[in-house]
Amino acid sequence: MDNEGTSEKLVQKTPATDPSTSGEVLAGLAADPDRAVRQAVARHKNTFEATLAAMAGDAYVAVRWEVARNPHTAAATLSILAKDPEKSVRKAVAMNSRTPDEVLISMARVNAAHLRLDIARSKNTSVAVLAELAHDQAANVRKAVAENPRTSENTLTELAGDSASAVREMVTTNPGTPRSILQKLIKDSVASVRHQALYHDKLRDVT
Repeated sequence: MDNEGTSEKLVQKTPATDPSTSGEVLAGLAADPDRAVRQAVARHKNTFEATLAAMAGDAYVAVRWEVARNPHTAAATLSILAKDPEKSVRKAVAMNSRTPDEVLISMARVNAAHLRLDIARSKNTSVAVLAELAHDQAANVRKAVAENPRTSENTLTELAGDSASAVREMVTTNPGTPRSILQKLIKDSVASVRHQALYHDKLRDVT
């Protein structure tokens, strides 16, 4: 424990945590034997894409996780990390705004429901990926799509007819749901769906 504390203090004094450190210096620190230093390099805003790409193969999960969540990591590197054996790394890829749609769709097709749920909930997920996830077999994933403010009107219209009432109810809470769809949902067979639809701003403002 003492050693870990000492290591953290030392890392705090290195250029790896200095926001003004150049990419050239950070590149030299990317192979530092102290993994805490490498972690700091992997999360640094000035680290070069090429350096991050090399660090994507680091033996330590925490370093790869930092690479996966760095907003400057290249799409090609994120594509590689999307297949990382560690769930935490894959989740970080799913949350990264630079991850290409085709990678997210591929991840959604081969990963467990919990990761698809993370993708569906993310405010970085594109309209196209959300449309793909609207057909997910797991109702909680479709529910998350219905809740996401980035979901398109077309997808929300489709989800308004979902077999799961929890999904339809979430459609009634989305600010992007068309008024015409809300008017249909106030006649839904499930009381909670009807109630939520009635309280949507687009219907409450109508006199």
